[in-house]
Amino acid sequence: MPWMKITCGDCGQQADIDDWTRTLIYGDLPRGEYQCPSCGVAFKRSIGPSEILGNGHVIPGKVSLVPVAARM
Repeated sequence: MPWMKITCGDCGQQADIDDWTRTLIYGDLPRGEYQCPSCGVAFKRSIGPSEILGNGHVIPGKVSLVPVAARM
């Protein structure tokens, strides 16, 4: 049973996260890159710099999705 699914914002296809991390021809994608198994739209996660407060607490950096070239 899949533990996490991703829905494509372009075509609406929903698939298990493992299906988003590999392609039939290229094989496994680089870590942190994802590609829709249906339409091929691809992106990677980008994490901005963290902020360290005066009391030592760390605020994680902002996570954004950056388009990348699709692979076959």
